This record gives sequence, C-alpha cells and structure tokens, in this order.
Amino acid sequence: MGYLELSNDERRLHQKLYYVTLFDSTSGLSLGMEEVEKKENENKACVRAIKLFDLQGTIVTADALNTQRSVVDAIMERGGDYVLALKDNHKSLKKVVKEALNNPELMSEYGQTYVSDVEIAHGRIEQRTVYALPVSAIKNKVPLKDWKKDAQTVFMAVTESENKKHQVSREPEVRLFISSLSFDNPNIAALGYCAIREHWHIENKLHWCLD
Repeated sequence: MGYLELSNDERRLHQKLYYVTLFDSTSGLSLGMEEVEKKENENKACVRAIKLFDLQGTIVTADALNTQRSVVDAIMERGGDYVLALKDNHKSLKKVVKEALNNPELMSEYGQTYVSDVEIAHGRIEQRTVYALPVSAIKNKVPLKDWKKDAQTVFMAVTESENKKHQVSREPEVRLFISSLSFDNPNIAALGYCAIREHWHIENKLHWCLD
C-alpha cells in the first residue's frame, strides 16, 4: 500500500508564493503542488490537489491543520484512506480519543499495540509504541459528530528517547491520530505505525531540498 503525505511550505516574508505539496513517500517523489491563493484557506488548495489523483490503495497523511472534513471527503471520494493528526484544533475530539486510548480496560478488551525496534540516530536511542483502538469502542460519541461516517480507528503514538552520549531520557512524546483504516486488519497497530513514520519523509526528503 502506498503512502501519500500532504504538507505546506511555511509562508515566507515578502508575500512569497505558498504551496501545498502531495508527496509519495514510497517512491520519494513530489506528485504535485497547488498554490494557496491570496486570502484563501490552505484546506481548499489541499482539496484541489487531492482531486487531481486516483488514491486507490493509498494512505494519505497530513498535519493537524488539514484534519478537516473537506480534506477527508476529498480523500474518500478519490478512493484513499487517511491517518490524520489530532491536536487542539479539535479539542473535544482529541480529549475523548486520548481518554479512550489511555483507558486500560478498553485497551485490554479491544486494543492493539505495536512496539518498534530500538533505533539509534542523531545521537539518540529511540523506541516507538503505537496503540490502536476501534472508534466503536469510544463511549462518548458526541465529539465524533460527522467523523463517525468514515473514521474506524484511532491511534496513539508514544516515542521514548534517550541521549546516547549522556544517557539522559527525554519526556515521552505522545501524538494522537484518527483514521479511516479498518480495525479488522489483524496488524492495524503496525499499519498505523508505518503510516505515522512515513509521514515524516516529507520533512526529510522534500522540505530540505525545497529550502
């Protein structure tokens, strides 16, 4: 399954052009760029970029800014799946997802966990754990609203990191995601891990050369 990532180049000084990019992390290629027009919300440019492609067999990832129904509807219409970050622009949804994934009883009964191999890079020793839970297990359905029509799985990714030289541990980094990926997949936590990790390729393989 391929992975596509949506990102935006930071708006620069002096009103320089501002683009969103559709990046195929599997092949390492930028598939297209769409200019964000003056006084336009970035999400509209993302929707236009998405609609240019057949997304069958892909997982689209994006930063929390684009965790919006307009973007998701475009992804689903083009046949893709999504794994999108949840942050404070969806506070109520983020809260119930976090509570569910931190509920030992729910995780014991319904959840899946994937633990990555230990990685050593940039002077750090890191290990990542991804927890997955079906949306149907979330008891408070109110914040889900219209996400209920296609969201099937929520993820929590926890990164534990230690400075290799000084053996000083950092506070674990916790990130939350909502996804249309089916929880019926027996390896759903591992699949979520792959999608989350692949998302950062747009930072490592694209942004640095654009800058």
